[in-house]
Amino acid sequence: MGEAYADVALTAITSVRAVGTTHDLVVLVWNLRKALVQRLSMVATSVEHISQTFPCPHNVERRGEMNKNQYLMCSKIPLLLRLTQYSRVLFLDSDVVLTENIDYLFTAALTPSTSNSSFWIAGTHNPKNAQEIAADGTPAKSAELRFNGGLMLLEPTEEAAVAFDTFLTRKRRENEVAPWTSRRADQELTSEFFESQGGIRWLGCELNWGVWNMGLRGRELAEWAERHPPKVLHFSGNFKPWLAKDELAWSHLVKDRKVRSLGRRFACVWHRFHEQAMLSIAQNPLSSLQADEVTNASLCSSK
Repeated sequence: MGEAYADVALTAITSVRAVGTTHDLVVLVWNLRKALVQRLSMVATSVEHISQTFPCPHNVERRGEMNKNQYLMCSKIPLLLRLTQYSRVLFLDSDVVLTENIDYLFTAALTPSTSNSSFWIAGTHNPKNAQEIAADGTPAKSAELRFNGGLMLLEPTEEAAVAFDTFLTRKRRENEVAPWTSRRADQELTSEFFESQGGIRWLGCELNWGVWNMGLRGRELAEWAERHPPKVLHFSGNFKPWLAKDELAWSHLVKDRKVRSLGRRFACVWHRFHEQAMLSIAQNPLSSLQADEVTNASLCSSK
């Protein structure tokens, strides 16, 4: 997580605390000012700095301030796998909020049944429509699998970390011969590595509900989300509740009124957690947060 997402991460952490997690909260950062690290330390168990030793071995198409560090994202996987003081690690992107406690994932029987699995990861997919979602929320057999790295469950081991380092080194050499570009950055490589190990275990997509994906796909996914309320809201893509211009983009690009209404409702969930996060930090005597940094969520309460 870079500087542009520091306060966004505070919102995610606040939501995890609010739903009653009993687990440690470790924040992964790079190139963060001391004041922002201090702010995160007020609400997290610890702050870990990501090594830039293994940047993504390919070009990343995403541009702009919010995405300028995408090429570093591949470095987070080796770091996660080296958190061996924990038996399991549940990774969450900074642009998520939780609406329910999901601590049960730490004890769920998720190890893949295939006997040849060296390492495994649990994650979710981005469905195109409701037909790509099975009854339990996992990918239907007909689904085109698109791994979404916004929520990932792993079991850290040094062996797995070394294997992933080696995988990235090999991909870097391949890129020198035949350069390639991807929009999906670390997600594409993460899924490729674990698929090669026979170790992806799919979770229900309510555990990582892409609000922008819902907006792109239309009413069918919105109706599914109403029937199966998301436990984790993920504000990836172009719908960022903390950027006013993206609210306009949402209204302009999403024609269906029902989808727009649900998207706004989800955005207001984010704003309520953000307001709570900023007020909490402002009340801490060690914080330098100013009153005008607190989000005004009054627009949400009126819709």
